[in-house]
Amino acid sequence: MSAYGYRKTYRLKGRWSVEFILNEGSLDCRWSPRMPTGKLCRSLLPRYRSARNEFLGSLDLTTLVVEL
Repeated sequence: MSAYGYRKTYRLKGRWSVEFILNEGSLDCRWSPRMPTGKLCRSLLPRYRSARNEFLGSLDLTTLVVEL
């Protein structure tokens, strides 16, 4: 772990990627180049979910995901 906690970046599609950061019990998600919207967001959603599930699975913790 770094000074910023446990983090991992996942390439989703083309230039799009998402970084998950777990630091002191808080989970953060950072998009690059920015958070997608509209149709692009819907098209990236399956890849995002897969990356999120992989990240959470790597923590060796019991987790619950609630999507709003």
